Amino acid sequence: MPTRVFYATNRAPIGDTTMPPYHALDATPGGEGNLLTGIAEVTTAAEPEAKRVIERVLPDLLLPAPKGKAAKQDGKAPAVAPAIAAWAEAALEARRDAVLFIHGYANTWTDSICRAAQLQDFYATPRDGTALPFTTLAFGWPSDGLVMPPATHYPADRKDGAAAGPALAAVLAQVAAVAPDIRKAGLKVHLIVHSMGHWVLRHALAAYTPAKGAPALFDQALLAAGDEDHDALANGAKLKPLLRLAGRVTALVYDWDVILMVSRKLNGVDRLGLEWPVPLPATPGRDDAVLRVSPVIVELTDPNLTGHQYYRNNAEVRRDVIAVLLGKAQADIRGRQPDPEAPGHFVLWGATAGGTPVA
Repeated sequence: MPTRVFYATNRAPIGDTTMPPYHALDATPGGEGNLLTGIAEVTTAAEPEAKRVIERVLPDLLLPAPKGKAAKQDGKAPAVAPAIAAWAEAALEARRDAVLFIHGYANTWTDSICRAAQLQDFYATPRDGTALPFTTLAFGWPSDGLVMPPATHYPADRKDGAAAGPALAAVLAQVAAVAPDIRKAGLKVHLIVHSMGHWVLRHALAAYTPAKGAPALFDQALLAAGDEDHDALANGAKLKPLLRLAGRVTALVYDWDVILMVSRKLNGVDRLGLEWPVPLPATPGRDDAVLRVSPVIVELTDPNLTGHQYYRNNAEVRRDVIAVLLGKAQADIRGRQPDPEAPGHFVLWGATAGGTPVA
């Protein structure tokens, strides 16, 4: 059965709308903040790295880039695109949590939608009796979709990712408009960000002003393999504002992540998803955490050789993330060990893969 993914993108549509990939590598004409939304159906594939076929369901709807602070509402809720309203309605109908997903470096539009579909499918697949089906809204920014040569495509992706900030901020505003109805039904709204998606998020947070007195936008924010500066969560000009927008933040670190090693060399700065420990502000009453994924888990059980896709492909990591999204206390999640020298930091050895599991 096809997997349905709701999407928002500031990529330009291609001329032929009857065939994939539907969206180009460039931003929409007339402004990177313009937003197109729609719904795609993706064929299922059992292998984590397998490609998928996309069939677009609804035509795109173009929303002009907002002026000034994208989410400054002045007491009025922003207009919500039909596809984003449909995302919320689908979550309510299926009684599933709603997830906003932001992809990383070197993704075409097709790649980003396929990754979102895989993420949704893999987390819905039970492992040791644990699964978490959710309904996904994917934000696609105009990455080149190419890794090599990184000296060319990496800076180009960073430029386009930064320019996509206002478009993502507009998405955040629309998520804020539909989130109350989702929560009234006893469901939750989460954020999952991967790789260079953190850089895009930084620029969205700079363009986003939540309504005065608004509750946290996200219940849980999961930051996987963050291609952002190492101090991002402690810096108000980077990702620290996310601590106000999310009820809890969990950052995943893997210190053998080959992609982030290249990023560190290109940027000349340590990376959020690579170095240990991570500067994480300690806030009374919060349960934020940093989780270092043990090489034992990735080397033995992950099909992605770069060690950069573990949050999606690796069953041990997914089991841990499900516990996070369900709101289980960080210190009580099975398979973790606390780092005695770094408060709020844990090492994931896994329930079955090596190490000394935590009961």
